[in-house]
Amino acid sequence: MNQALLINQRNPDGVDPAAFQKYFVQFGRFTAGTAIHYSQSDLVSSGKHQDLATGQTIGMRFHSAKVTRHADAKPMHLGHSIKADGRWHILAFAGEQSFMDNNCQVKALCEFLQNNPLSPIQRFTPNGADIDEMITVQAVFQASHREVEVDDIHPLLQPSKDRYGLTDYEKVYSAICEGTSFYDKRGIDKENGCIIIVRPDQYVADVLPLNDHDELTKFFEAVLNPVS
Repeated sequence: MNQALLINQRNPDGVDPAAFQKYFVQFGRFTAGTAIHYSQSDLVSSGKHQDLATGQTIGMRFHSAKVTRHADAKPMHLGHSIKADGRWHILAFAGEQSFMDNNCQVKALCEFLQNNPLSPIQRFTPNGADIDEMITVQAVFQASHREVEVDDIHPLLQPSKDRYGLTDYEKVYSAICEGTSFYDKRGIDKENGCIIIVRPDQYVADVLPLNDHDELTKFFEAVLNPVS
């Protein structure tokens, strides 16, 4: 912005507050430190499938928006569920398939992650630890939270955790919140859905098709060491 536009005409030695506010908002992401864009590496993919989530730029901070948590119908930012606690995050965004039916690719992904010896959860979770100790898995569906039956949710999305084996119900969300959809706000492919891998620092590492279990496995093989 031309510095002349910031000059308060009534106070040549000062700054027009309105112009300064507009300038600050315009470049707010730089001010907040969230405009960093990491280049390709083991921690950032080439962006081959970026078109599945056009509003989540690979190599940049995960761009949050509101969803509805299934367990208690609470509107909340999806980004607030991704804690910077050293864990990796797999976010599964469902396509047009019916919730948890035989064709549901989120269900197939959960089956792979929980039960296949090649899955990153099986290979990189320490023995005796909670199933989400290293990698958390959450799912977002296009259906309203009222249309999702708790008994139909895959066990990976309702794990028993901690010393008392309490069930974690806070891993399933509806994309619909307050009349809008997360998919519309963040460019998620409604027909196919996608996987978004979020790094521990809350930056997007990769976007993958829901059924690309091989690439998901290869990504984590490059960044984590299997347990002995």
